[in-house]
Amino acid sequence: MKFLKSIILCLVFSSIPITAFAATTTIDNDTNLGSPYYNRPYGYSTPNYTTNGWQYRKAGYNGDSRLLSSGKANRNYNWAIERSYKNVNIQVYLNDTQFTDPRAEYSVMTSNNKYSYTILKKLNQHLAPGGWNTVGNLNVNGALSLELTSSGSGNTGADGIRIVH
Repeated sequence: MKFLKSIILCLVFSSIPITAFAATTTIDNDTNLGSPYYNRPYGYSTPNYTTNGWQYRKAGYNGDSRLLSSGKANRNYNWAIERSYKNVNIQVYLNDTQFTDPRAEYSVMTSNNKYSYTILKKLNQHLAPGGWNTVGNLNVNGALSLELTSSGSGNTGADGIRIVH
């Protein structure tokens, strides 16, 4: 009987995704300024302003997102994380039919003793499944910043991100 219980427990726990046991930090577009988790496009501090072409929208994760219209290439949106993590899985939330950029580039800057910049993934926002999409796995020892760069070939969307650590 003890053996049977052990097998049942193994089957139950083997069907649970590994991220179910990991800690997560979710960062949305309008995190409170007093929070250690904040984000902004370059030069952007007020959530209802248009800066560098990014439009505030009442849609997406937690009821807000940003949209950059097609034809505006190499415009950036940043999410900055002041906490230090190791072995992170970085995910972005995509669930909006207006997000159509076929080559949205996600990159990360880390401060592991010195600053390094790494392109994680070019993601087709139009064909990506709705919900959380992994853009990279990193071994980080310091603060990090996730950057989204538009290709200009479609509407680029910026919404919530999730750090699984």
